[in-house]
Amino acid sequence: MTKQRSFAFALVAGLALVAPARAHAQTESMIQMQNQIDQLTRKVEELEQANQQVHGLDQRVQMIDRKMDLEQQNARAAQTRASRAPSVESSAKGFFVHSQDESYSLRIGGWLQSDGRFYTTDTKPTGSEFLIRRLRPYLDGTVAKYYDFRFLLDFAQGTTTLQDAFTDLHYWPGLRLRAGKFKELVGLERIQDDRYVKFVERALPSQLVPDRDIGFALHGVLLDQRMEYSVGLFNGTFDNTATVAADHNDAKDIAGRVYFHPFAGSDPRYAAKLGLGLAATYGDERGATLDTYRSAGQTVFFTYAKGVSASGPRYRIAPQFDYYRGPFGLLGEYVDNTQRMRLTGFTGTTRPRPYGNLPRKAVSDQAWQLTAAWLLTGEDNSFDAIVPRRDFNPFGGGLGAWELVGRAGQLLIDRSAFTNGFASSTTSTREAIEWALGVNWYLNPNVKAQLDYSRTAFTAGASDGHDLPNESVILSEMQLQF
Repeated sequence: MTKQRSFAFALVAGLALVAPARAHAQTESMIQMQNQIDQLTRKVEELEQANQQVHGLDQRVQMIDRKMDLEQQNARAAQTRASRAPSVESSAKGFFVHSQDESYSLRIGGWLQSDGRFYTTDTKPTGSEFLIRRLRPYLDGTVAKYYDFRFLLDFAQGTTTLQDAFTDLHYWPGLRLRAGKFKELVGLERIQDDRYVKFVERALPSQLVPDRDIGFALHGVLLDQRMEYSVGLFNGTFDNTATVAADHNDAKDIAGRVYFHPFAGSDPRYAAKLGLGLAATYGDERGATLDTYRSAGQTVFFTYAKGVSASGPRYRIAPQFDYYRGPFGLLGEYVDNTQRMRLTGFTGTTRPRPYGNLPRKAVSDQAWQLTAAWLLTGEDNSFDAIVPRRDFNPFGGGLGAWELVGRAGQLLIDRSAFTNGFASSTTSTREAIEWALGVNWYLNPNVKAQLDYSRTAFTAGASDGHDLPNESVILSEMQLQF
């Protein structure tokens, strides 16, 4: 019994000791768990903060991505607009507006020629004078890549004249189609642009060839720039005349020209810039007012008599050449102009005839000229523009380009014009012979000054039946072009 009591007492005592120990252990465990919970809570809070930061960063990244997309879209749009926007340029050759691919373009330019004429003989059309010889603004351009155009007006001498108005279709360099009003490619010096002619006034052969007419022409360049050609159909216009109205004659003029540069691309020291060609026209003219011919000083030295009109075929033949080597240039041409005419009345200097016997004859006139030029300052001479090596500048610059030029020429009227009563030797000359000297000063690509002396001798043409006195004239011109 005593042993049992002792065992029970010991058990109770042990339990009494174990219970606090267990309670203490549980308390420590709870504290640890609480600490863990607190740590986990802090980590969760930290994770939540980090998540919020990540979310914020993600939103920022998305905003940056959207901004970059917008910037890229704007850049592409700007590039597209830039590719479509026209380009505006200016240079010595004019003012230009064109698309980036140059399928569409517009060039604005023009030139002004202010002249002075000073006569040293009594043979003259007026007194010595100053005048605006040409005032010509123009528009050149391209539409849809393959269609060129040109509009050229002239406001000089108190009149407004449409000089050029044409389109030029050019899918292939060797085959182009031009339609509208433009120069017939016949006379060599007539073809030359007014801005580049070596003398203030053109030579005598230009009196026998057409200027501008309305029609169309096929033209192009073949054989590696060695051959130029043109063939066209036109209303038909008078000699040395730019037509201004529609044609009232059913017949039309055919005009053709071939011009060869046989040594193009060869050694430039020799014949690379030699050109040889032939031009011709053929048409049927009836009832048209006939031509008058003028000298360099603009004296009318030949007119047909009253009652004379065209009455049948007219043809012109014009062989021509030019040659340039270094500072030297040479241009020559010959023109034969034949026109069938009739006399429908008579003047005081022609004998009346029965109507049935009124003459119908072909009259053939000829003219030739030879022009030589030398650039003293050594630039390369050309059929087109002369570009100075150093532009003129009085403040320590260059002298520009200086050129000496000389010319001789003749125009001969068919004697049958006088023997058949088409013209009178007391009012018209049978022959005009001209020689001229000049100096040209190219201050820069845009400004040129010219000074010429021209002397023309005439055969017949005076009211007393003798020769018309010689004409001597000093011609000056200041030209501004852009």
